[in-house]
Amino acid sequence: MPPAAAPIHDAAVAHLDDPTALAFATGGLDDAAFEAALAHVDACADCRRVVAGIALTAGGAGGATSAAPAAIGRFAVDGVAGRGAMGVVYRARDPRLDRPVAIKMLRGDAFAGDARARFEREARALARIDHPNVVRVYEVGEHDGALYLAMELVAGTTVDAWLAAAPRRPAEIVAVFRAAGEGLLAAHQAGLVHRDFKPANAMIGDDGRVRVTDFGLVHQDGAPTARGPAPPGVADTLTRTGALVGTPAYLAPELLAAALDDTAARPRVPEPRSDQFSFCVALYEALAGHRPFAATELHALPAAIARGPAPPRRPIPRPILRALRRGLARAPADRFPSMRELLDAIAPPRRAPWIVGGGLAVIGALAATALAWPRAATPPQVTDACPSATARWTGLWTEARRKDVRAAVVAAWPKRPPPDLRPELAERWEGLGRVRATLLLDQVNRLGRRWRSSYRDVCTGDTAEDTLRRACLDDLARRVEALVAAPGAGLGDELNTLDADLERCAIHLIVGLDLPAEAVAPRVDGARRELATAAADRARGDTTSAAAAAERAIAVGTEVASPSLLADAWLERGLIARDAGQLQPSLDAWHTALGFAQPIGYHRVLRRTADELAAQYAASGATGEAARWLRTAAALDGKVPPTATERAVRALTEATLARAAGDLAAARRFADEARQLAGPIGSPLAARVAAAQAALSAP
Repeated sequence: MPPAAAPIHDAAVAHLDDPTALAFATGGLDDAAFEAALAHVDACADCRRVVAGIALTAGGAGGATSAAPAAIGRFAVDGVAGRGAMGVVYRARDPRLDRPVAIKMLRGDAFAGDARARFEREARALARIDHPNVVRVYEVGEHDGALYLAMELVAGTTVDAWLAAAPRRPAEIVAVFRAAGEGLLAAHQAGLVHRDFKPANAMIGDDGRVRVTDFGLVHQDGAPTARGPAPPGVADTLTRTGALVGTPAYLAPELLAAALDDTAARPRVPEPRSDQFSFCVALYEALAGHRPFAATELHALPAAIARGPAPPRRPIPRPILRALRRGLARAPADRFPSMRELLDAIAPPRRAPWIVGGGLAVIGALAATALAWPRAATPPQVTDACPSATARWTGLWTEARRKDVRAAVVAAWPKRPPPDLRPELAERWEGLGRVRATLLLDQVNRLGRRWRSSYRDVCTGDTAEDTLRRACLDDLARRVEALVAAPGAGLGDELNTLDADLERCAIHLIVGLDLPAEAVAPRVDGARRELATAAADRARGDTTSAAAAAERAIAVGTEVASPSLLADAWLERGLIARDAGQLQPSLDAWHTALGFAQPIGYHRVLRRTADELAAQYAASGATGEAARWLRTAAALDGKVPPTATERAVRALTEATLARAAGDLAAARRFADEARQLAGPIGSPLAARVAAAQAALSAP
C-alpha cells in the first residue's frame, strides 16, 4: 500500500494544512478556529482554491473519482491510490527500471512563490536519504505545472493498524518502533525534521521492513521559520468526545506552545528533539495502552505535559520507562542529545527477563534490531488473543455496509446550503456532503479500532469489573451495528455519543450497570438489541418504529426486573417522544427513567436525563423547573463528564433561559457556544442550533 497523500503545511507561508482545509469546508471547526481559518482564506488565494476543490477530489457517493492521467513524466500511471486536499497519490510504474512506484502529485495551486521552491528543496534533500527505514523518494519533478514526487510503493499496513489488529508483546512493539526510530535518525542526520511522527505515519511492509512515511510536514533543519501562532490547522484535530487525536496529541510542547501562542512573538523552530518527543508519545501509547498526557481540551494539553506522564496501565520494563520519561521531558534540552542515544536506551538487553519464553521469533527479531542495523527486523506475528472481538467488528462493519452508509449520508445531506454559508462553499454544497460521508466512514473505522483494543483488554478477564466492561462494550457494538445497518441524517450525532460511551465503558457506564441472571441473560440481550434499534430508528427520523422497539425493551425490563435496562429504555423512550414533538410524554418518560436510575446510582442516565428535562422544560416555558434540572445536571458532571454534543444541548437550554429573562446578549452568547459544540452542518443537532440562532436574530 503506498503512503497516503500527506498533509502539507509550510511554516514560512502558513497555508492551511490538510485536516484544517477539510474541517473548514465541512463545518467541523469551532467558531474561533473557523473565524481564524476564514480570515486566512480571505487573504490567501491559494487556500481559497484548495478549499473550493475539496469536494471535487473527495469523489462521488460511491467513491468514484476523476480519471487518472495516463502518464506523469516518464511514469506510466495505473490508477489512484489516495487523495488529499493538497494532492493525489497514484500507483504507477517506472518503465526504465521496471519497478512500481507511488507518485504524489501536488496541485499546481498548492504552493506559490517561495513555498514551492522551499518544498522542492526539502523534497530533494529527502530524496538523498538512502535508508531501509525511510520510504525512498526516487525523483522530484514537474508535470503540467505541478510538482510530483516519485516514491517507493510500499505494500503493507500502518503501525497504528498493526497495533490495533492484535495484542502485541512489548518485545514486538519495541522492535517495530526502534526500526522507525532508525528512520527518523537517518532523516535527522540528513538535516531534516519530520514534525509529524505518529503510528499512522510509519508502515510495516509485507516484507517485514518498517518505514517512516508521510514527510509532508518535513522541515529542513536550519531553514528560516515563521514567528507567531501557527495557522489553525496545527491545533484543531479533536474528536467530538474531546479526546485529542492526530497531530496535536503527539506534538512536542515547544511546537504546541507556538501553535497556541497569541503573542506572535515566539519562534517555531522544529528540531530533531521535537521528533524525539513525538516518538516517545507514540511508543508510550503502544506499550501502556494509553497516551502519556490526558487532556480533554487542546488548551489543557500543555498543563498535562507539565505534570508529567501518567502512570502506565500496562507494565513497561523499567529501563524503557526511564528512557521514555526522559524523551517526554518538557524542555528539549532535558531530552536525549539525539535519537541515537534514545534508541540505545530503549533497546532491551538480549537476555532481559521479559523476553524469556517469548519464543525464538521475538529474540531473533530483537537480535536483528540490535546487532544488524541498518538491516531491519521482521516484526513477529502473534495469534489474536481475542479473535471474537475482531470477528464481531468485521461482521458488523462490512464493505457492503460502508457503501450503504456513504450513500445514505450523501442522500440525507440537505439539498440546499444554509443561507449564511460563504458563496464559494455554497457553490460546492453537494460535494461537501460527499466529504462529510468520507469523514463519517473514517469515524466508524477509528471507533472500531478503539473498540477492538478495549475489548482485548478485558476479553479473558474474570474480575467483576472485566465482566461489566465486556457487557458495556457488547452493548456498544449492538448500537453501532443497528446504526450502520440503517443510517440516517442523525448518524453523526449518534456516532459522537458512541465515541464518548466507548471511553465511558472503562469507568462511568459500568457504575450502576447490573448483570442479568444467567436464566434471563438472553432476553436482556435481546432487549438491549431492541434499544439499539430504537436509537437507530430515531436517528433516521422513524419515531414510530423507534417507539415500538423501545416499548418492547421496556416490557422485557419489567418482566426480568432489570433497573439499568429500564432506566436506559425509558431515557430512550423520552428522546423518541421529544423528536416526535410530544412534550408531556417525553417528560413522563424521563421522570420514570430517573426513578429506576436513582436507587442504583446509574449516573450516566441521571445526568443525561437531567439535561434533557432542563431542555424540554425550557422549551415549554417552565423556566423555574428548567433551571432546577440544569443545576442538577451540572452537579453530576463530575460523575459522568458531558460530551461536546451534550454540552451543546445544555448551551441551547441556557440560551432559551437567557432569552426568557430578557438577556438577549447572553442568549446569543450561549447559542454561539452551542454552535461551536454541535459539530458539522447538516446534522439534526446543528439544525436545532441554527433554528435557535435564527429565532434570536428575529426582530
